[in-house]
Amino acid sequence: MKLTDFSLLSISQYQIKLKTQFSTRLPVFLGSTLRGAFGHALKDTVCIVNHRNCEKCMVVDKCSYPYLFETSFTKAKTTTQNSQQIPHPFILSSPLSPNSRPGDYQIFTPEKELTFDLTLIGRAIDYLPYIIYSLNQMAKKGLGLVNRTSFELDQVLSLDGSLSEIIYESKTEKLSSPTASKLSNLVENRLTSLPTNISEQITLQFITPARIRTQNQLQAELSFPLLIRNLLRRMSLLCEFHAQELWQQNFAGLLKLASEVQTKTTTLRWWDFERYSNRQKTHMKLGGFIGTVTYTGKAIREFLPLIIAGEFLHVGGSTSFGLGKYKIID
Repeated sequence: MKLTDFSLLSISQYQIKLKTQFSTRLPVFLGSTLRGAFGHALKDTVCIVNHRNCEKCMVVDKCSYPYLFETSFTKAKTTTQNSQQIPHPFILSSPLSPNSRPGDYQIFTPEKELTFDLTLIGRAIDYLPYIIYSLNQMAKKGLGLVNRTSFELDQVLSLDGSLSEIIYESKTEKLSSPTASKLSNLVENRLTSLPTNISEQITLQFITPARIRTQNQLQAELSFPLLIRNLLRRMSLLCEFHAQELWQQNFAGLLKLASEVQTKTTTLRWWDFERYSNRQKTHMKLGGFIGTVTYTGKAIREFLPLIIAGEFLHVGGSTSFGLGKYKIID
């Protein structure tokens, strides 16, 4: 695959820093906590109707909340037949210690910042001011189901490779808008940093649980063709929905080539956790596999740009929670 194949999609990456005046206990994996609180804060910020029902709203096509959280399948011009496959155009990614266990908690004190990463994809970048304001409101309202503790949005940093720039500080409450990056440029920069011997063998470390399905069944292992199939689908849908461009690729030929790559070793294990769904009023399982997997085969070289793109975009389901985050390791 060529680097130019990824020029359709623009992304911007940020690091969000919160601080609190009090000690509080939060889950070890914050993806569900952050996404839920952010969604509520964004809707409170932008919703202008009393009934709060996006399906009945006259401005639904122009509103940031349904675009980010409730992408409408009926209004989308797409060939996709399953609305659940439509990816959200943002990723909230919080660190997860490799030694952590489901059900563990972490303590935040005034001396310890709560930091997480935010990735905006395609048209979502235009909504940055609404998003930062909503994150500020989210912090003030507090995090946690029990003993909710308020935070302060201290800083927002724009990330561009190894460089970072402060675009928001609580001292001034001023927001500057950085320039978005083409995904192709980020992939090219990352590609030049990889060792040359990675072209025929590659090891991926899954940092947050990855939810990969085959015929609606969650998978505990990840073959190379299954990885490539999911990355191709995600890239295609992101371009179609959030860049409004069709991503033209020889999907059948690429999947046939991917079948030549074999799994050499794997240490993948299941990491399960629960989240509470306000919409469905129930607790839901939201686990996936973490760990490492090593692939070997000459065809890996062809897929390196796509695999690197996946480092930025994640893979699998529920990526807006931060799931499916992986990195290439030596």
